[in-house]
Amino acid sequence: MSAYRFLVIENSEMSIKIITDILATAGWSDVCVARSSLEALTILGLVKDTEIPATEIDLVLTSLVMADLDGIELCKRIKSAPRYKNVPVVMITSSEDREVQEAAFQAGIQDYILKPFNSVFIVPRLKAALQLKDELEARRRREKKLERHNRNLVNELEIAQQLQKNLLPAALESNQVSISGCYLPIGFLGGDLYYWECLSDGKIGVVMLDVMGHGTATSMIGMYLRSILPTLLKEADNAKDFIAKLNATMLGFNEQVQQGEYYCTAFCLLLDTVNKTAEYVNAGSPPVAFFEGAKVRWLEEGCPPVGMFPQLPIKSELFRYDQGSKILIYSDGIEALFSEKRLRMEYLLNYIQMYGRKEASTAAVIEKFTDFIRAFPRDDDISFVYIDFLEEREL
Repeated sequence: MSAYRFLVIENSEMSIKIITDILATAGWSDVCVARSSLEALTILGLVKDTEIPATEIDLVLTSLVMADLDGIELCKRIKSAPRYKNVPVVMITSSEDREVQEAAFQAGIQDYILKPFNSVFIVPRLKAALQLKDELEARRRREKKLERHNRNLVNELEIAQQLQKNLLPAALESNQVSISGCYLPIGFLGGDLYYWECLSDGKIGVVMLDVMGHGTATSMIGMYLRSILPTLLKEADNAKDFIAKLNATMLGFNEQVQQGEYYCTAFCLLLDTVNKTAEYVNAGSPPVAFFEGAKVRWLEEGCPPVGMFPQLPIKSELFRYDQGSKILIYSDGIEALFSEKRLRMEYLLNYIQMYGRKEASTAAVIEKFTDFIRAFPRDDDISFVYIDFLEEREL
């Protein structure tokens, strides 16, 4: 039998002798005896201003009637100490009063044994009390282990989240164009991604991707794609070529991992700031809003998402823009707000146009727009990029 330490609280020497003999016969020889409630509290380390160290106790057997503090009040004192929360307290008494029994159980007594008693009745009940204590302690250890694991997991996810945010580009400000973006994941990590880079001959490449799904796997795929975007943009002859190369990359990735087929929506925009033209391909992304003064035109020309088909029927569109024009690129998390009628598209566009006129930079517009979006309940990642074609000016 496992080694347990008992505390017997009893003021009758005869009862003490009977109880300790029963315990010894059952194999429980490690027994502390207290002949008063104060002595019991001292043994348990529950008396203030005492230098006596607490004794580890596995089960308390107490009489109901004590000279200084009855067994019910004593149980309340014991159970109020966190370290004795799972230590069973068993009351031994000759009282059969129902009110007394109810008060004892309300105080935290685990079992109520009537005198006279013998080993046939008391030992199985003490074993059951100890078994319950061991189960509670084992559960507490498992919960603490799980809490440590969860804390470590949260710390790791926070680091990964920061790394993912660090991959997003800083706002771009030139004398011709201003570009800013924002990413609002639904959890720690998500599959949305945007990127822009100044290329040669006054060209700027802007890309938004949304890897289908949520969580760690999609975020890792997104970070992988982010690592190759600069190369793809520099090697691509045009927007169609970029999407074709991205599609080949996703198909190759799926072939390598062989654990499901991943795909992503993509929007590629290539700006020519010298000739004031833009070419785009929309590969399954939501329609992109192109603001021309008070008018809004939707940029939808393109193809299905990348990573689904070996051969994509890619279509591109080339258009001119003027100073003062603006573009809003966004992920389908924004569309989810519209589809559930929490937000009307017209209201969103008016909001963007209003702050586009008021604010001095795209970063300020993005900040206002982000605060606006945060007010709505979301169930998907949200990303958006805002582009403002400026009057030429010196910075």
